[in-house]
Amino acid sequence: MKISLFFFGADSDQADKYRLLFDAVRFADAHGLYAAWVPERHFLRFGGLYGNPSVTAAAIAAITSRLQIRAGSVVMPLHHPLEVAEAWSMIDHFSNGRAGIAIASGWHVNDFVLAPERYAQRGPIMLDSIELVQRLWRGESVEFANGEGVATPTAILPRPLRPDIPVWMTASSEDGCALAGERGFGLLTSNFGNNYSLDVLGRKVARYRAGARPGAQLTLMMHAYVGASAQDVAAHALPAMMDYLHSNIAMQASQDAGRGEDRGYAELQGRRERKFLQLRAAANINSELSFVGTVEDCVRRARTLQAAGVDEIACLIDFGIAYDATMAGLQRLAEVARRLA
Repeated sequence: MKISLFFFGADSDQADKYRLLFDAVRFADAHGLYAAWVPERHFLRFGGLYGNPSVTAAAIAAITSRLQIRAGSVVMPLHHPLEVAEAWSMIDHFSNGRAGIAIASGWHVNDFVLAPERYAQRGPIMLDSIELVQRLWRGESVEFANGEGVATPTAILPRPLRPDIPVWMTASSEDGCALAGERGFGLLTSNFGNNYSLDVLGRKVARYRAGARPGAQLTLMMHAYVGASAQDVAAHALPAMMDYLHSNIAMQASQDAGRGEDRGYAELQGRRERKFLQLRAAANINSELSFVGTVEDCVRRARTLQAAGVDEIACLIDFGIAYDATMAGLQRLAEVARRLA
């Protein structure tokens, strides 16, 4: 079982917004964790520190020497394939061959102010674009229209170090997981869409593995905090999870507003239903599909997930726990990784 870090922090009023990112990846690089995953999230406080994964990945490459560096995810319809291939080839060089990406179609309607004409066909565009990125990565010239509309064979420079770029597809539905396997990609999924149910996760894994190539990598993103005790977990993780869920509700409310819908998120956001958030946060933390607990809790849960077909746990650590407690939790997370090695 590989243990990695995943970042999706909300923007804040702090001046040093990226201190935890840089210190955490330095720690992970020095203590045997496997990879760092960075997202693409636009225009909202929720995830708002990470507008462009290639920028974040380049910064991580400069301060690490062995950690794998992953986009989780590139929203492919928002980018030209040449842009993605060129940027990640540079990161492959900056990192001495440690670059890889997960791809996503995007879902939040307001992200597509960057490319409104692509929103309706974002799924097919994602698949077509990643095929072009893979061809460009292998050194092929691909024809694109230039400024005069003339079809122009174009190849990227620099040529990447890796012969092929490792690709995951981000999916939460069973059908999406199956598609990732059929297309030959790794799978990046999360426990959020499973209703924290091992049975639901098992169905997703089965659908993915049915079409996946041998050795295909399944990565599960999970909120993670390894506490010194159950009391430590409750003191630090519960209030942070409540705030995180409230930010998620705000994101859902903005999606509804952008689509002219009303599914009740705006009202829930306005009332800030404390009891609802407290119960939901406690259920998330105490679930068997949670990586919030003591060292013993997390080792046991990781072994359960490994038996269920998960290859890598991507630990989302920046969901609002204070800096000092998060860094202390990383010491215990490294112990979990050592016990699983």
